[in-house]
Amino acid sequence: MATTTTINVLDEIAQERENQDRKWGEQNHPNGTGEDYDDKAAQAKTECDRATWNEHLTWDLILLEEVYEALAESDPALLRAELVQVAAVAIAWIEKIDRDERRVAPLDMLAAALAEADDDEFAQFNDTTQNLHREKAQALLTRMGAAIPTGGN
Repeated sequence: MATTTTINVLDEIAQERENQDRKWGEQNHPNGTGEDYDDKAAQAKTECDRATWNEHLTWDLILLEEVYEALAESDPALLRAELVQVAAVAIAWIEKIDRDERRVAPLDMLAAALAEADDDEFAQFNDTTQNLHREKAQALLTRMGAAIPTGGN
């Protein structure tokens, strides 16, 4: 079942397809796929497997592996299945970018606010942050059966 995020991305893709059709009309180019891409497909798979093994897998490697698998396919039904996988990976990557944006936006707003804060506002923010960290550390140590030293003897 598609999530709201996936549906939103699919809506954007549908709009782009409409734009392409308006601009270029129906396109009926030859596939241009087949065994000429076998070596590149194998290399992309090897790179993706190596990155997975080394815990350095990135979206570009995943997408390229899927693209080269599609390009290496000459059977129309199998090519179609591979292209669905290409589209699915591209959508997953777009969703990840959108998640990153949602996480970064509040940090960007905070950074902008701090850049414009006067010395008193910045000091107040700094004190509040230190108190929050101290409270969280105390709660964690309490659960562990320890305590934060108060600075006294």
